[in-house]
Amino acid sequence: MLRTAGVTLLFGAVFALVVLGQEQPATDKAKVGFVWWEGENYTKTDFPTTDALAKGGWYKAEPLSAGKWFGATSLPAGAFLEYEVDVPRDGTYKFFARRFWKHGPFKWRFGEGAWVDCGKSSTLLDGAGEELAKNICVNWVSLGDVKLNAGKTTFRLEQSEAGNACYDCFVLVDGSFTPTGSLKPDGSGGRAATQVAATAPGPEKVAVTPPKPPDPKPADTKPPVSAISAEFARFKADRTIKADMGDLIKFVDFDRMIDQQADALKLDDARKEKAKLTDEQKEKMLKIFQEKLDGLKDGTPYAKAKANIENAVKGAAQTDQIKKLRTEYDNKFFGDAFKLLTPEQKSIFYTARLYEIVGPEFNVLLLTPDQDAKLRTVCAAVAKKIAGGKAIDLSADQGFLNQVKLEIAKQVLTPPQITEWQKNTSTKKP
Repeated sequence: MLRTAGVTLLFGAVFALVVLGQEQPATDKAKVGFVWWEGENYTKTDFPTTDALAKGGWYKAEPLSAGKWFGATSLPAGAFLEYEVDVPRDGTYKFFARRFWKHGPFKWRFGEGAWVDCGKSSTLLDGAGEELAKNICVNWVSLGDVKLNAGKTTFRLEQSEAGNACYDCFVLVDGSFTPTGSLKPDGSGGRAATQVAATAPGPEKVAVTPPKPPDPKPADTKPPVSAISAEFARFKADRTIKADMGDLIKFVDFDRMIDQQADALKLDDARKEKAKLTDEQKEKMLKIFQEKLDGLKDGTPYAKAKANIENAVKGAAQTDQIKKLRTEYDNKFFGDAFKLLTPEQKSIFYTARLYEIVGPEFNVLLLTPDQDAKLRTVCAAVAKKIAGGKAIDLSADQGFLNQVKLEIAKQVLTPPQITEWQKNTSTKKP
């Protein structure tokens, strides 16, 4: 059954609604640098409109653009959304979407153009994104460049496989854009992910509150960022680098993972700081990062082996062999970096990764507080067991990851929840 919404996202007569908040003179419209539309303002869909993800009320709406998003759990493959978009002028635009983590891989197109895939391996441009509820987060992804002609066109997306999906907003940008929170390319219409502006005191409070004297205690002064930490941050920020790093880049987020999971891991401040990476560890990891990037260049053993496969076989066999080669290549450097961690750091890393992976999958089942607490405990216990063995890249070894997820599910979820979870994911009973 098709459903239509009352709002059509046009760029001409309602340009104010989509971008700047007020009607612009006709002479100014050609200068518009972006087109923004909300996920909930579809023109056609067969998504259910009464699903928990669509209705909300149990998660924070403030981080979302316009305070809403649209989606559903347990969608069938092929479920679709359509939007009407008015393109201001001919050109090539950078296309971005803000959605529910990596859930709901989909394909998309404008008008009768070629379909383009957004798969599960799509890079999240804002890392952990913004949390709406426990294990429910919203993230930006790049959908690449798209060449469009001026005028009205239809944007359509279809779910590539059964499962959960939710969409906050989409934007076409004629120029540079670094996604942050729900802010539009001109800085309007939302808030940055840091939420600094939302917590800053208003002018009336500043006028009557005397400035706080500086704390004389040197122990409370935040130490300057070391050169090594600054270089570490560069690797984290460079999206070109991140695209080639695979799961190795997760080590760049190691300290953030500790901060986010400190309560679940029951780490006090002293133990938390002790668990973070030292400059010596970061320096050695940086060398591993660079070695991996250098190894991808033309003429290197990896590049030659890949070229040999491309010259020797075609079709699916070529894809499988190259995938296996890349997995072995990725695992080598992942293992080299993992060896640099202390036993406690290894356990913390896997605990955070497991919670990061299974948390979003389980939480759409509306876990009880007791189940959520148990999930954290079980993740920590399973992580400790994994950390005692050889280094395993959880994303690279999908078979092993599925076994681990099933083990956790059996300890945390009820039988009906397990059935529903397996419908939404590729994880099946052995």
